[in-house]
Amino acid sequence: MAFSPIPIALPEPQPVRFELSPLALVVCQIRFEHLGLPGEEALQGLRAALGNRYPNMQPMQNVQIQIGPPGAQATAGQGWRFASLDDQWSVAVMPDSVAIETRAYEDWEDLDARLREVLAALADTLAPKVEVRLGLRYVNEIRMDEVTEPAQWGKYLRAELVGLTSGDLLAPAAASAQQVVQVDAGEGARLNIRHGFPGVEEETPPYLLDFDCFREGQRPLDVDALLHEADRFNTMITSLFQWSITSELWEELKPHDK
Repeated sequence: MAFSPIPIALPEPQPVRFELSPLALVVCQIRFEHLGLPGEEALQGLRAALGNRYPNMQPMQNVQIQIGPPGAQATAGQGWRFASLDDQWSVAVMPDSVAIETRAYEDWEDLDARLREVLAALADTLAPKVEVRLGLRYVNEIRMDEVTEPAQWGKYLRAELVGLTSGDLLAPAAASAQQVVQVDAGEGARLNIRHGFPGVEEETPPYLLDFDCFREGQRPLDVDALLHEADRFNTMITSLFQWSITSELWEELKPHDK
């Protein structure tokens, strides 16, 4: 009998912001049918629509690795990157995707507004018709000066996460620990949970909580439906982060009402 997972059931997240948020990176990407390189008119339209927030426009190369019967094959695609002057926000437009990325995330309302602007610009210029993949990823880097050995993460993270590296046998010998769990996110979506501490030569290495919620499969590119699903992904990821941390870490991050 095949194992059949049921969608994860998460509580509604608490409406708070963390003054010391550990968020290091947020990316939202929409993949669509391959449209080829934008013509000069479309490119100027994108620049006009995105230039106020992202005035720094540069060409970019994207390399994808595909593994099949002939072996690993690398394919390169050319696109354009629009970035803010401080380079904390960027929009990457490729022939088959658009992605908005930031290392200065404040709240979902801001990202949602920016995503709406980007999709409106895309609709007016390249006009994709088919959604292939929608993904929203939040990468948290939790750093605590007092954590000098893996077992000490148990004070700040749920026991289900720290697991083996919090016990007497493995904790003293653990050089790194990383785990990937994929769960059913409902409505045809999946949620990848990557967590652990990498084996890096740092005095206080971070604990990573990397949450990537996505759906795949061809469907008509409906902007309103896409934004609604991205909002659902954000709610799930926010709830999962809040579930992952203990009350001690909650207070360390200095929460306050939105």
